[in-house]
Amino acid sequence: MVNTILREADLFCPNSVGLILQSTIKPNNIVGFAWGSILSGMIGQLQHPIQTDATFVSLVGGPSPSNAAYHVNGIVYDAARTFGGHSLFVDAAAVQESKYIRDGILTSNYFRQIRDCWNHLDIALLGIGGPLSNTSSRWRDLLTDTDRELLKERQAIGDCCCTFFDKHGKILTGDLLDCTIAIPLPQLAHVPNSIGIARSLTKAPAILALLKMGVLNTLVTDAETAQRVLDLGD
Repeated sequence: MVNTILREADLFCPNSVGLILQSTIKPNNIVGFAWGSILSGMIGQLQHPIQTDATFVSLVGGPSPSNAAYHVNGIVYDAARTFGGHSLFVDAAAVQESKYIRDGILTSNYFRQIRDCWNHLDIALLGIGGPLSNTSSRWRDLLTDTDRELLKERQAIGDCCCTFFDKHGKILTGDLLDCTIAIPLPQLAHVPNSIGIARSLTKAPAILALLKMGVLNTLVTDAETAQRVLDLGD
């Protein structure tokens, strides 16, 4: 069963998402963040946040230098400061030059604590990327032309945690994913509060696929997007 939290268009905003986090978080929780334009502005608008001594951790690597202002580490830092907690950053780009480099980072001593947090998440807040034609993504400039062509051929409809999938919920494995620093999507199915945050009719197929995969148990969206997801699922 998925808990769907509907927000009218004028109320679907960073502040509403921040309030949902504030009502969900408990002392000493481990909270993970991935990409999302709504997520990037959710913390600063909270008034009277509770103090939790929680741990806040990045679930993905960072963007290219040209998009450094949208780094997920910034969301993690703001959350830890706001809720009186601790922060753990992924200090590497989301897409590395090779699997060898990616594996070296994931198995390094510095990454051990991050992996441990990924294994014990209480809350995950996840942005959802739509079709490849979507130009608002802050990390997809790391993709090569070859990456884009292969994803198009394999009918990618969206991404979550820098991981692409098709309309059936099949994760598109291969060279790109082998070079990507991100929590594995199947791991999110075991998180008690795995919260997807997205609004857009073009993202509805991606949202539906993630729901079918069991990656999300809570969806925060607006009524129009929710209705499109339901229509596609019929």
